Amino acid sequence: MSNFLDDLPTQKFFEYFGISVGTLFPGILIIFAFAPDLFHDLTTGKLVLLSLSFTLPICALNSFVLQSRYGGKYNDEIMHSIMGLGGLLTGAIFYLSFISSFYLSKVLSFSRFNALLILVSLLELFSVIVIRKMKLEKSK
Repeated sequence: MSNFLDDLPTQKFFEYFGISVGTLFPGILIIFAFAPDLFHDLTTGKLVLLSLSFTLPICALNSFVLQSRYGGKYNDEIMHSIMGLGGLLTGAIFYLSFISSFYLSKVLSFSRFNALLILVSLLELFSVIVIRKMKLEKSK
């Protein structure tokens, strides 16, 4: 195990860590919190696929937003950074929404969680658009 970690480049580690924290773990947490019976009944492969189906659309959106910053000029290092940051940003959105819906309501409901998730995602997208517009105006 230590040889594997020694041979793993930093960019690859960041990419794997970001994707795991941002896509796999929040989906498993959602399934465990809102459908504990389903969590116990599913096999590992089905649990992974179901958890990814919750998180990958938002991860793709985050990666697209981060990717548009570079204007089509990519190399391997930039792509690894985009994938890792997209995963970490997705994780932050899911964890923030999950914790907020847990503490703001006495009963954690799936509809409140989804509403907060959509709200946080839209706020993120809106802030990226506003920042980009400000940079364009500043460069003129």
